[in-house]
Amino acid sequence: MLGLTRGAMEVYGKPARYAPGRVGVEFARHAVWFSITGVGAMIAFLCVPVVIPEEYVLVALGIATVAFVRPFTESGVCITLLLTRLPYSGGWLYAADLAGAALGCLGVIFVLLVVDPVSATLGIGAFAAAAGWIVVRDSGDIRSLRLSSAVALTLAAAAVVHTGLDISGKSHLGVFWAKGTKQMGTLFERWNTYSRVRVMALGESEPFGWGFAHTPEIKIRPEHPRYRRGCEHGHHPARW
Repeated sequence: MLGLTRGAMEVYGKPARYAPGRVGVEFARHAVWFSITGVGAMIAFLCVPVVIPEEYVLVALGIATVAFVRPFTESGVCITLLLTRLPYSGGWLYAADLAGAALGCLGVIFVLLVVDPVSATLGIGAFAAAAGWIVVRDSGDIRSLRLSSAVALTLAAAAVVHTGLDISGKSHLGVFWAKGTKQMGTLFERWNTYSRVRVMALGESEPFGWGFAHTPEIKIRPEHPRYRRGCEHGHHPARW
């Protein structure tokens, strides 16, 4: 799954490096790399379509896919370390793993009601780095401890700043190119777990949508008779 198995194979292929006594240090390091590469993959996914011309869309998709391999690999190492190298009952660890996944699936629904996906990704990166700091804080490895704390604080600050920019409507990192067109004139944007809802001003061009049975030929304009009749009867044009 884009690198999860690759991460597990790395743990089993290097038993000396990932010995039980080094679980904390290695987990912290890979958690930090998961945070950094996860944010990097998100930025690549958003910016590559803007940089690469539309006719090379397959190249853009290839670059974005490769960018996601690294964070998945890092997370695979972390999961494998927790499930196979800690001196705890496997049943309890697996139960905690499933409970965390379930809470994450439910939590993302409410998180996206408050912040945008970019801020949420930055926050998840900060949370992962902070988890590494908690694991390594008593190990005596000052380098890993400082790295984890620096990345966690930096990403947390970035998440707060980006959330403020998004709420205030100022320029921020987001989707600027989608489905072959530049995203301009967005009045409202909201994400959920499977789609992005975008509202634009009422234009004077032909209606456009995906999956129409035929191409509409009527232009909707404020002076259109149907528009005036709808307004006279109290019907908002967006409802018909």
